[in-house]
Amino acid sequence: MEFKVTANHLINAFQDALFQIQAYVQEEVPIGKTGNLRRAINASNVLYKGGILSGYVFIDPSGLEGANYGIYVHEGTGIYGIKGIPFVVKASRAKALSFNWNGEHFLRKSVTIQGQKPNPFFDRTFSDYNQQKASVINAFFEQAIINNIVIIGGTSGKT
Repeated sequence: MEFKVTANHLINAFQDALFQIQAYVQEEVPIGKTGNLRRAINASNVLYKGGILSGYVFIDPSGLEGANYGIYVHEGTGIYGIKGIPFVVKASRAKALSFNWNGEHFLRKSVTIQGQKPNPFFDRTFSDYNQQKASVINAFFEQAIINNIVIIGGTSGKT
């Protein structure tokens, strides 16, 4: 018996593996108030060019109101972010900012905000801590290839 794996079989297997990686990243994303960031995690279509398969998992906020903040959740903001600089918020429409914090009312011309600590959900998906997931992805990819093998003579490995 002879087996043949074509580029299309590999593309299908790689696409299935990308969808599995997408699911793992979505498990690591903080849900927040709306869950929009989790829903914005998508997998690209696999490209095959010059003998190379490529694809990626990414944040796609299109169609999800307000989900364009994923980079800030992942990388952090203010002193925790890339620039390491706190935010200064100044009153612009009134003489002072008015807000409640810890049960007290405050009036201030400006406030300095330290920022949000990073929540590197992509990094966690691929960290050493998640080697189990990597082995599951490898096994999934291998199974997807097996499922897409064509046995010469017209029978496929799919059941």
